[in-house]
Amino acid sequence: MEEKARMKKVIITVAVIAVLGVGGYFGFDRFVQMRARNDVETVFASLRQKGAQASYKDVAFTLSGRRLTVTGIEITGPAAGQQVKLERLDAQEVTSPSGGTVQAKSVELTGLSVAVTDPLAAQTKVTYSAPQVSLVGYSGPDRMPAVPPGSKATQALRDGLVLFGAVRIDSVSIPKLSGDVTPPPAQGDKPAAAPSSFTYEALTASGIGEGRIAELKVGKMLVSTTTVIEATTVPVVVDVADLRASGIDTGPIRMLTDAEPKASSPLPIYEKISTGAYRLRHKETNLFSAGSLSAQRVAINPEKLSIERLQQLSALAQQPPSDDPKQVVAIVERTLPVIDGFAVGQISVNDIALAEKDAAVKIAAMNMKGFVDGRLETLEVLGLTSQLPGEKPSTVKRAAILGLSLKSILEQSAAMASKDDKNELIALNASAAVLKSFSGFELEGLEAPYDANGKMVSIEKMSLSWGDFTGLLPTRVAFRLDKVSGPISAEDGEPFSYLAAAGMDRTSISSVLNLSYDANARSLALAPASLELEKAFSAKIEARLENVPKDVFDAAPQDVMNNPTAILAKLQNVTAGALSVTVTDLGLANLMLKQQAELAGVEPEDLRSELISGIQMGTQDAATVNPDAAAVGEAIAAFVKAPGTITVTLTPKRPLPVASLLSLDDPFDALAAFKMTATAGPRP
Repeated sequence: MEEKARMKKVIITVAVIAVLGVGGYFGFDRFVQMRARNDVETVFASLRQKGAQASYKDVAFTLSGRRLTVTGIEITGPAAGQQVKLERLDAQEVTSPSGGTVQAKSVELTGLSVAVTDPLAAQTKVTYSAPQVSLVGYSGPDRMPAVPPGSKATQALRDGLVLFGAVRIDSVSIPKLSGDVTPPPAQGDKPAAAPSSFTYEALTASGIGEGRIAELKVGKMLVSTTTVIEATTVPVVVDVADLRASGIDTGPIRMLTDAEPKASSPLPIYEKISTGAYRLRHKETNLFSAGSLSAQRVAINPEKLSIERLQQLSALAQQPPSDDPKQVVAIVERTLPVIDGFAVGQISVNDIALAEKDAAVKIAAMNMKGFVDGRLETLEVLGLTSQLPGEKPSTVKRAAILGLSLKSILEQSAAMASKDDKNELIALNASAAVLKSFSGFELEGLEAPYDANGKMVSIEKMSLSWGDFTGLLPTRVAFRLDKVSGPISAEDGEPFSYLAAAGMDRTSISSVLNLSYDANARSLALAPASLELEKAFSAKIEARLENVPKDVFDAAPQDVMNNPTAILAKLQNVTAGALSVTVTDLGLANLMLKQQAELAGVEPEDLRSELISGIQMGTQDAATVNPDAAAVGEAIAAFVKAPGTITVTLTPKRPLPVASLLSLDDPFDALAAFKMTATAGPRP
């Protein structure tokens, strides 16, 4: 009996514990549900405190797996056009808020839609929608973080960037993200901009934290809009594959929203951006296509590039085109600091194809290197091919513009637009602006059709550069031309007629010119200028002018136009320096001798002897004025006898003003002012 009584107590105790345990579980579950609702409500309350309308339909929490579900979320921002809707939020393994932070192993967002106003274009609406968004490894604040005061014009953007900077996410996956951009309607004579839509497929992001994204990938991107082609509005589509970005930093963008943005230098927002195939097409016709695009180190300087400036520029750009100089000046004034605010290490576009009406254009690569402070270090095109119907293709191996200054172009455009008088002074300013807008260009491997018979012209290499400006003019110019080749004929005149008569149907020309001014020495040097005609001759000149005043280079355009006499007066004291001329025969001398002998009906050597005699007689006359002429005549005669190389040097005997030299009518009087030397020898 006692044993049965003992067992009965045990059974009753177990039953009581079981009942209490079950009841306790459901009670705790209800407690957790209430706690979850309170936590969610705290987040939404913090949104309401910032002026937003924030609501949700239901909150559920499952203790198993610590799964939080919130449905029917709607948030409308305090500013017009800001709204977020979310059908369902599911978070797995959610932690209770601790230290102001909540974590979840994974978060699934279903039926997400976002509507915002473009921060750079007033009244332009942008909407985004994503059926599914997956987050892994989420950690973020349990309520809206405090946002330091900033620019009121970008408060919504600032709030979002501050919140993004407080979030950490291992990875994000969005199978499809689509959206629309709706510009404001037409107002008066201001036409409405074209609406557009976009779609991103297979979007993933990883390594999100402290406002940075380690890597972003988009499998495919489509942008649809309309444009005007030959006065007809047609639909166009931009199609991009395999978009990738790494080293993304939103910190500099957040700095743009500061009340007074500050930065000592450009700060990178992208370390690298790249794409696969890129197409701009109308229906099935490609207007532009590229095999790939890439950009290295895209940076901004928040101090120079403010949101307010971008908004002002956007508003001006949306105005109808006008010839009003005030509008041009206003646009330039807004654009200059914006240009200064951008910096890019390099942009490359590969395998480019352009659809032109009467030509097919292909480019192997286009590279833009070193854009900073409004100047592009190099803009180069590689492997250009262009072909007109019925003609051979024109090709360029490489073409490059050096030191292209967008800032200088804009500054000069504003200066020209602000002038009331359209006269020669404007043209002079424009010419100077062109020189200062870039520092040179290079060309390599050009081949192009010369005539309908299929003959070609080519340039092996060409370069022209200038710089070190003083006033209007550069004090350094360097030009080089290597092997410009093309067909020749007897109709081209001397010396080409001699080459053509010898059976040549092509030749090439090469040239070099280096000109520099030394302000300290007050000298202008041509060192050297040279010209070479293949299988004919080469010539090199070195010369110098002394006592050249720097004021000539400093002269303002209005001084040149209004008082040219004063400029010429400054040149009166310029003196001639040494002059050296070197000529090397490459075959032309004997060709000329042979052909002239045939015309005269004599033997070439008889004609050579006659020429030498004539030189010797002329030298005797010149020697009466300048004894040095005898040595020069001997060198010329030796060159005619055995064509090779001859060098003649003229050195002023005393300071010789160029103006006085040019005023002399008799060339012998001019020669008398110089010491002359000459040497002749074999071709090097």
